[in-house]
Amino acid sequence: MESHKVNPRSRRGKVLTPAQFEIDPIIPFVTDTETEVTTLFRRLQETGVKRVTLSYLHLRPAIQRQLMSELSPLHRKVIESCFKVQEWKAMGSSTRTKLLSSVIREKGYQRMKEIGEGFGITASVCQCKNPDLKGNLCSSGKVKIAISKRTARQLPLFQC
Repeated sequence: MESHKVNPRSRRGKVLTPAQFEIDPIIPFVTDTETEVTTLFRRLQETGVKRVTLSYLHLRPAIQRQLMSELSPLHRKVIESCFKVQEWKAMGSSTRTKLLSSVIREKGYQRMKEIGEGFGITASVCQCKNPDLKGNLCSSGKVKIAISKRTARQLPLFQC
């Protein structure tokens, strides 16, 4: 049986993986408006991005202080009202975190997915930052498969 070797330098084409982009943090009623999202997806399409992962702002004490010092009074009130009734919870490596209400996140993610489709961009929700919603872990194909099968195995640290 004859062995065939491929000389990589002799290839006529290149194997390219689609560009991916993480949109994080999405700030409610500031960076998730239809105008902002449409502008962002148009720009991403121009640069060749085909997939994005979405995640709304997680409010932690230090981030809250920074936002309140940097945002305009109107935007401060918007952020405060979004997180006012949310409880501080332990999530991941953060000891205290507030998530935006699941209703707002779900509607926002759906709107962004629809806008993305119009630009040929697939948008998925980051499951690690939205544990209460159905989503994917950071656009990794291997992770998506593991989540869909709900397997109880350790996932690789690096998706090479």
